[in-house]
Amino acid sequence: MSHCSPACFVRFVLSSVVALVLAGSAEPLAAAELRLSNGDRLTGTLIERSEGKLHFRSAVLGDLVIDESVATLVEEGPQSVAASESEASAAELAQAQAGVEIEAGAEAVAPLVADVEAGESDGTADSSGGVQVPPRVTWSGQIELALFSQTGRSKNQNSSVRLEASRVTKRNNYRLRSRYLYGKNADQVANDRINADLRWRRELGPRFFTQSLTSYLRDRVAQIAFNAEQNVSLGYQVFKDERHELNAGVGITGLYRDVTGLSQSSLYLGEVFQDYGYKLNHRFTISEGLNVLYSTDGRVVGTSVDNSHYKVRFNSALQGKMTERIALVLRFEYEYDNSILVKEARTDQRITTSVGYAF
Repeated sequence: MSHCSPACFVRFVLSSVVALVLAGSAEPLAAAELRLSNGDRLTGTLIERSEGKLHFRSAVLGDLVIDESVATLVEEGPQSVAASESEASAAELAQAQAGVEIEAGAEAVAPLVADVEAGESDGTADSSGGVQVPPRVTWSGQIELALFSQTGRSKNQNSSVRLEASRVTKRNNYRLRSRYLYGKNADQVANDRINADLRWRRELGPRFFTQSLTSYLRDRVAQIAFNAEQNVSLGYQVFKDERHELNAGVGITGLYRDVTGLSQSSLYLGEVFQDYGYKLNHRFTISEGLNVLYSTDGRVVGTSVDNSHYKVRFNSALQGKMTERIALVLRFEYEYDNSILVKEARTDQRITTSVGYAF
């Protein structure tokens, strides 16, 4: 054994103590698995858990900051960062090869939510350098119910049920609407109508978008057994900010109609449309929409004495939230169709107050 001077021995002891202290203070990170609400799974290490956020390190995706409401943490026990990185799942590697390019020192952004389209992930960077995973995109909407009854000098009963739902991604906007109207006046049926439509808008750029609108109508008072319309349009966003949005466009509509007692018929109509939304504050909103359809040959429908066929549809609504789920809605609706055989049914105008439940 070689001899060491007292100074050498002191240096050896001090360095050993420092090494032991540093080794004891380095706490191994916990190996864990994240199970996201959309079904994806990530393996790696949990760095920190605070204020409803999970700070997570993945060998493929890097450092992530994920809200606990969209992920479940399954801890497997402590291990080193290097060990956790070597155990990244094959699914994560395949995802990285499919389009997630990771560069040294760069932030990794991955489409972790299935409903966010490829190339359209709207995750935002956290102050710690990780990626905030966006919430899952789902359908949301409102059910409205209105009832009116009057007795005495006149006897009237009217009811309406309305459903509207929407789903929005970064470039696509889907809207589904359906409505059922029924009413009696002096024991005579004045309304018996059901209609539904599905609209799909897709952004082409900062201002322009395409639109498809598929509609269905059955109106027994107007003697329409079946009416289907398919519209394709090109739209333009006139302006949009935090409170206002105005859109307009033109398109073409194909119409097929089955009138009670008459043969089926069809024709094409040109269409212009416009819609506007205004948010007064966090409780009150105003919306409005206008559609005008026109054809120079209304005789194809076989229900109008006029040589031209035109339709006008206008609707507006004022909505006030009472709670996060319950709202009061005041609507004004006007429709005119000169091709309807029953002249009294060509114009449909109504003001409705209803209670809405949001979902």
